[in-house]
Amino acid sequence: MKVDLSQQEVQKRLDQRRQAQADRIPISCIPVPDRENNFTEVELTLGEKEARKEADRCLSCGPCSECMACLEVCEPGAILHHQPEISSNLTVIGHISHAGNVSAAGDDCLVPLLGTEPLAGAAAGYEILKANNRFLVKDLKNNEIPPGAGNGIGLVVCQCGGEISHHLDTSGLCEDLIERPEIQQTMEISFACSPEGNAQIKEFIQDHQLGKVILAACSCCSLDQVCYSCTYQRIRCKGNLGAYADQEKLGDIEFVNIREGCAFLYPRSRKKATRAAQRMISAALGRSSVVFRPPERTAFIPPVTLVVGKGESAEVCQAALSEVGYQTNQLEVLSSPIIRTRGKFIATGPEEHLQADCLVLAPTGGAELDYISRSVQLTEERPLLEGKDHDDARRLGIFICLPSLEPSLSGRGAAGEVLAWAGKMQLRHNQPASWVDPLLCRRAVEPAWMFVV
Repeated sequence: MKVDLSQQEVQKRLDQRRQAQADRIPISCIPVPDRENNFTEVELTLGEKEARKEADRCLSCGPCSECMACLEVCEPGAILHHQPEISSNLTVIGHISHAGNVSAAGDDCLVPLLGTEPLAGAAAGYEILKANNRFLVKDLKNNEIPPGAGNGIGLVVCQCGGEISHHLDTSGLCEDLIERPEIQQTMEISFACSPEGNAQIKEFIQDHQLGKVILAACSCCSLDQVCYSCTYQRIRCKGNLGAYADQEKLGDIEFVNIREGCAFLYPRSRKKATRAAQRMISAALGRSSVVFRPPERTAFIPPVTLVVGKGESAEVCQAALSEVGYQTNQLEVLSSPIIRTRGKFIATGPEEHLQADCLVLAPTGGAELDYISRSVQLTEERPLLEGKDHDDARRLGIFICLPSLEPSLSGRGAAGEVLAWAGKMQLRHNQPASWVDPLLCRRAVEPAWMFVV
């Protein structure tokens, strides 16, 4: 049935809808003093009464009719009508089964869950990581520097089958420009656009660990586009050298056209053509900003763990961590407090001071656990674990072997928590860091490189 409404009636209904809108229920927060030196959640949850009021604000849209009323009332802007569906594939390296109700397929690792405590799950996770060699630690000796990750600049001069070398001195060009402090290596090549020349340039970049290469040839630019002046030869040169797809693997490539810009411009003067090529390459050096690159963070050093306590789980945890290559120290008796400073735990051992990245508390009972917990202090002689639960302690790198559990389960569970914590630290370790480009910062440039105008 068709209903015709006047403009006044439509506006009246819209006004009524706006008046009927209920405000969002504010979320309560803990006081500011309670947020200091801990990881407690700042925003609290809604109570039952507040949750019911918040649920009453639902528009009850049902199937979406694209009326966009939800966009009007959603203050955070969380509704995305054009968001595409995203699917992810997960690689399963193991199964944790409670009461053996899961069967592993193929070479998958199946580990039974030996309890309902969180440490039981951590112990099962440790067994899976150990079986798959997933310790989230890379060997420093096996780290290889990827191609294009160097700091130097190289120069490749193409003879272009005589089209360039006939009109300018390519050999003399390499000999003169190698004296420039910015250029680390030079190479003269017959055809840069051929597959053989492409292989030579790649090998040149990898052998000398170059971060940038200036290719003086017939290509005009290194942009991912084809303009009206590009010929088939130039397109092939760019494609072979990875200007379209593989440039990140090779490093930065700066194209300088010394054929049309120099050789063909001065066909009767070899000296002028060579000088013009030197000026063009010098200009390309001025555009270079990759002489310095931040170091690649490809290696992660495993954390040092200090196991404190006389419990049987201490030996189990220490053996489990040592089995996967983690360095551990054990301290049965505390003669002085354990101080946390600058992200490290400092303790006094029988013969020397011990320094660790994380702690494992392995007491024999509740009394010893309380004593060790009070002994872990900040630099202000304040107990670090005061008012904190086990989740807060884990975030700080402190793991507890519960005396109420079996020593083998509790010790391996603490070892699994250390591995999980180390994985989080690795992700934080690999975050992008700030660095200074000496070509752009005056304070980072040596006085000999500074120019006064």
